[in-house]
Amino acid sequence: MKRTPTRNRRVRIQVNDNDGYPQKTYRSHAAFFADEDKLSLAELLKSFHFYYLGQDGGLVYTYPTSDYEASILAPIRDELAKHDVEVRLSTPVTEVSLVPVSASPSKPATSPGRFTVNAQAFESVVLAADVVGARAIVTAANGLDALKTQFDSLRPGQRYAVLRIWADRDVRADMPPFVITDRIELLDAFTAYHRVEHESADWVARQGGAPHAVLELHCYAVPDAMSADDVKATLLREMPLFFPELMGLKVLHEHFQLHRNFTSFHVGQYAQRPTVETAVPGFVCAGDWVKLPFPAMLLECAASSGLWAANTILKAHGLREELVEGVPLRGLMAGMPQPPGRKVLAQLVQPKAKQ
Repeated sequence: MKRTPTRNRRVRIQVNDNDGYPQKTYRSHAAFFADEDKLSLAELLKSFHFYYLGQDGGLVYTYPTSDYEASILAPIRDELAKHDVEVRLSTPVTEVSLVPVSASPSKPATSPGRFTVNAQAFESVVLAADVVGARAIVTAANGLDALKTQFDSLRPGQRYAVLRIWADRDVRADMPPFVITDRIELLDAFTAYHRVEHESADWVARQGGAPHAVLELHCYAVPDAMSADDVKATLLREMPLFFPELMGLKVLHEHFQLHRNFTSFHVGQYAQRPTVETAVPGFVCAGDWVKLPFPAMLLECAASSGLWAANTILKAHGLREELVEGVPLRGLMAGMPQPPGRKVLAQLVQPKAKQ
């Protein structure tokens, strides 16, 4: 694993005097799959509180140097197999039901019932799909009526696009492997994959080395009206505007993805988010769309909620729970006296009284 510094989109606040009232515009961070007019500022503040207090590197990421399948997913499946876990790939969830358990004097009902998933019985269910899948599964389920209104309010963010290209030209040598760009129309981030991933580096070597490259272009909030072909063309057109040395690049192979399955962090949605433990005992949730009692975002929120979900089931069986670590709820400067200029600044941005 390696860490790499990144160049990040800043939050920009502009205050203009217009008839005595301040006008504010916010430039959202590129990682939250939303234009600035949709993103919740509270979610944005929570995210920076989490990332900058969560590790000493802040937004300096740790990343694998091999393909995710080889370095992460396959070892996880191998470990699960050692413990007799059955992993079913390419198996859609077509049915989830809560089946009531009949009580009797000799065997009272201690829970609402057992679950069936695709007609197979289970004692507990951990729902860990993406936000689109989670909503679809619960709203179509049988016996989970207590959860349907809450899950029906879940929404994905805007579409996002990822275009990976195998090319005959490389970006300049002093460029970091991952760069967040200040988008013109679409391009939010750029990755030189052959500088961080062994498999991509091997492909470059097989082509005879430089100047071949494996590059990836990202857009985290694709306009709704833009077609897939226009998205791809716009990403390729904007790339050399940031990296002039790539002008005239020839694409030898490409892989393009355009999806809308990322959790929405828009204004007003936090209050309705499900928590790990639901109103149905035995049915627990994990994902970046889950509300936690401490700050966490994105992949780290998914991981923390996954541990919490596992602990819920472990506790029900009287087994040892795993430690779930988080960041302090108060920032480093909480409770410190305000600097003298803060009061003056607050007065400057107060609306002027109308004459």
